Amino acid sequence: MSRLRTLREILGSLKRRKPTEKYCPKCGNPHIHLSSKFDVWILPEQYVCDKCGYKGSVVLEVEENRVENKRNQ
Repeated sequence: MSRLRTLREILGSLKRRKPTEKYCPKCGNPHIHLSSKFDVWILPEQYVCDKCGYKGSVVLEVEENRVENKRNQ
């Protein structure tokens, strides 16, 4: 029963998660966007970097809590 409760807590926290900033995995540029308005709806996510031209489904995400912790250190 405790495993089910733990799973419920994890899934509940995922739903309430705020959107995170996305960065290009190649150059670290924060100016990355979906390649098409149909991405995620019909097609898998494909991101495009404005700086280096990277195109792919892998992006870096930084959680807000971790950024705040690093600033306070």
